[in-house]
Amino acid sequence: MISILGRNVAQLSGIGKEELSTGGTQRSLLVAFLLLLWFMDANAQVPAAAAVIDTVEFKKLSLSGYPYVFYSPETEFALGGALVGTYRETEAPELKPSNVTLSGYYSVKHQYDLYLVPEIFFAGGKYYLTGFLDFARMVDKFWGIGNSTPDIPDAGHIRTYFALNVDFEFEIGEGLRLGANYDLNKTDVTDKQNTPYPL
Repeated sequence: MISILGRNVAQLSGIGKEELSTGGTQRSLLVAFLLLLWFMDANAQVPAAAAVIDTVEFKKLSLSGYPYVFYSPETEFALGGALVGTYRETEAPELKPSNVTLSGYYSVKHQYDLYLVPEIFFAGGKYYLTGFLDFARMVDKFWGIGNSTPDIPDAGHIRTYFALNVDFEFEIGEGLRLGANYDLNKTDVTDKQNTPYPL
């Protein structure tokens, strides 16, 4: 009978004496062998020379993209995608990477939206430029102005808009930044459809 730490294999594996005599010995040996392997593996130490070295290659520029499909009451079904470009000036982990995201979609209601968002760091993060550029055609609803507006079931209109936002910041002290922001939004109602209100 094989004994491990003062207990025989039959007790460890729950096998009685009758089973040992009728072929349970092979199963007992297998359990003992597996326990021995587990015990050896749990106490094994990896030599310093065999430690795995991180082999991730540093890339200054990386691109990734993904498509998407969505549904909303305003757009109904739409198909779009996004492309994200990331730029790292150096391998230093404390420096934030610059990135630019371009996304857009087109819907079954002939709506579209193109959106560009840059986040750019200069001079080791001392200067920061961000903002967005947005160009879209939207089918919207206009419900009127004020509480006395009559309820119109379908007050739709089509508008196109162009929006630009630029934000520039520079570091003047530890955790303190100073900057300027420019914001432009130009909206045109291109089709009043059945909206009775002056737009």
